[in-house]
Amino acid sequence: MNQIAAKKARIESKKEIMSIFIFVRKQLIEHINQIPEYRWNGEITISNNNLTLLAYFEGLAKHDLDHFQQIEDITGIAFDNCERIEPINHSNHELVRDFFSEQWGDSKVIVSSGVYVYSELEGFIYKSKETIVGLITCVIRDIECEIISLNSLQEKRGIATKLISEVEERAIKRRCDRISIITTNDNLRALKFYQKRGYRINKVIPDAVNKAREIKPTIPLIGYNNIPLNDEIQLIKKLNLN
Repeated sequence: MNQIAAKKARIESKKEIMSIFIFVRKQLIEHINQIPEYRWNGEITISNNNLTLLAYFEGLAKHDLDHFQQIEDITGIAFDNCERIEPINHSNHELVRDFFSEQWGDSKVIVSSGVYVYSELEGFIYKSKETIVGLITCVIRDIECEIISLNSLQEKRGIATKLISEVEERAIKRRCDRISIITTNDNLRALKFYQKRGYRINKVIPDAVNKAREIKPTIPLIGYNNIPLNDEIQLIKKLNLN
């Protein structure tokens, strides 16, 4: 396999090689993200060796880290200074739970579309030096994808925009024709942010926050900009499936 890779590297251009590499890695990430939770501790057999799926991917990750070290030695560029986006999966669930605990002090969100446990949702994390600095969660129902949460700890770096793009790409792959987001009437910054990125106000849901407060009394009465926190606003963006 290594001989084949070396031969291809000599005859193909850098652009072709990197395009194939990125495509294959994205496909691998998509497949990993769709593995059911119960399969991770199930036993598999590879080359007459029995191991769990989780152990297999731990070995794969170690193999990648060895390659990263080789690249660091050649280029002088440390990978721990690099930033990357990863799908939420079994391997980073603990990080995700810790992130929500630190940022929100709670594991649940209540909106008019339902009650959600953040750590059980699909989505993506944005990591810098192995630390989460951005996170987006979503839920996909038939032909609609709904963004449940979006956090960026570093402003004006495009982190939130990159995370939204990842969710939109996943939604299109899953044949969703629209993507929605619910925010609150006080969050003028979010309304500006989403509308600048193609989302349009679809409806106002009066008293939605007041009803959620009956279930979760810790929701404040006054929100951003000293605006009374009462209603929800749904924004929708149509997706191009062609």
